[in-house]
Amino acid sequence: MNYYIKKGIVLIILLFGMLQLQAQDTTLNFTLESDVVNIAGYDTALKSTIIKSDGNIILTQYSSDAKNETKFNIINSSGDWNQDTSIGSIIYSMAIDDFQCNLTLLGQESGISVILNLRTPNLQYDEYKFIIRDITYNKKP
Repeated sequence: MNYYIKKGIVLIILLFGMLQLQAQDTTLNFTLESDVVNIAGYDTALKSTIIKSDGNIILTQYSSDAKNETKFNIINSSGDWNQDTSIGSIIYSMAIDDFQCNLTLLGQESGISVILNLRTPNLQYDEYKFIIRDITYNKKP
C-alpha cells in the first residue's frame, strides 16, 4: 500500500509541475517584427508582425498596397523561454481551417527567428522563416 501512496504523490507533484509550466506559457504574450522572410531558400523583403495573445497567433504581412492578416488558433505548446534574455525555444501547434501548422520561436545569442511550417490537406509542407528584428513582451490586462 505504501508503494501506491508514494507513486500517487509523485504523480500529483508531476501534474502540478506540468500545470505550472503551462500556466507560464499562457502568460507569454509578445509582438515580433520582421522585415525579411525566407521562402524556399530565398530571402524576400516583406514586413511582417507576429502577435501571440493568449490562445491565438496573428500573422500580419504588409506589401506596398495591401495588408494581409491571418489568425491561427493555438492547440498546444511546448518549450521554454526566458523573457530577460529572449533565449529559448517554444513550439506552438496551431490550426486554421483545414491546415495544421507549427510555429517555432527560437531565440539564440545571435538573434531571434520564427519558423512557420504549414501542412496542407494534401500533405504538402511549406516552410517560412522570419528573421526577427524586434520583440516586445505584452502584459496581460
